[in-house]
Amino acid sequence: GHASSRTGEMNVPSHLNKNLNISEARASAAAAELNAAGLPSERIVIEAKGDSEPLYSEAMPSGEAGNRRAEIYFE
Repeated sequence: GHASSRTGEMNVPSHLNKNLNISEARASAAAAELNAAGLPSERIVIEAKGDSEPLYSEAMPSGEAGNRRAEIYFE
């Protein structure tokens, strides 16, 4: 799970914690959908990245939206 860098005027520790929690919730939601679709929970691993791995510049709202994502890998 990933998050955008927007958290308002928070101090750095609060910002990092908030985005980590957001990305963990995003990853958990994706995992729950995969589990509901029949993938056994023991085959699902979630990882929260916060805003540490952006794909897009956040100068525009579309870039910010693109950085709010869940990435799913299959083996």
